[in-house]
Amino acid sequence: KVSKSFGRLEALSGVDLAIENGEIFGIAGPNGAGKSTLFNVLSGTFSPTSGNIVLKGKNITKLNSHRICQLGLARTFQIAQTFPTLNVYDNLRVGATFGGGNKKNIEKVVKDNIAFLGLGTVRDTLASNLDLYTTKLVMIAACLSTRCKVLMLDEPLAGLSMPEINNFLEVVRIINQEQEITILIIEHILD
Repeated sequence: KVSKSFGRLEALSGVDLAIENGEIFGIAGPNGAGKSTLFNVLSGTFSPTSGNIVLKGKNITKLNSHRICQLGLARTFQIAQTFPTLNVYDNLRVGATFGGGNKKNIEKVVKDNIAFLGLGTVRDTLASNLDLYTTKLVMIAACLSTRCKVLMLDEPLAGLSMPEINNFLEVVRIINQEQEITILIIEHILD
């Protein structure tokens, strides 16, 4: 029953859903329907006006976004966002440092995610020099480096070519199946 208002504008009204562990859960709707607002509320960027958010049995409604991330929920954004002045390796290291889990294994986590997503050839490339597809993979790799168990992808296919879309969707399936990560995805490309 999550609601979020911005003054008189009610962006979310009594949203009530449950996502099962290990599921790939799609959210669709027209522009302005509140999809990204829902992600912002779930991830702690915005506090809900009313209602509760529960992650693995724990009420996270009033927690800050960094604490929610440490509990296992990570997200990407509609507009590809990385740290442009950092190389790929350091972008992932930020995720590993920010997320939950053992801080002693940060280097291993980063190296494993670079290998898992095939980013070895761009490991030392500044994020500002990456193409859009690779930037989106780096965003996902940074999320995976937080050791998340829930990954939220906000319109990840926007701007990609059909071959890139097919490759990206295969990556999402592999993440879900091999790493047993629950995925919530907002997308306009419904095919």
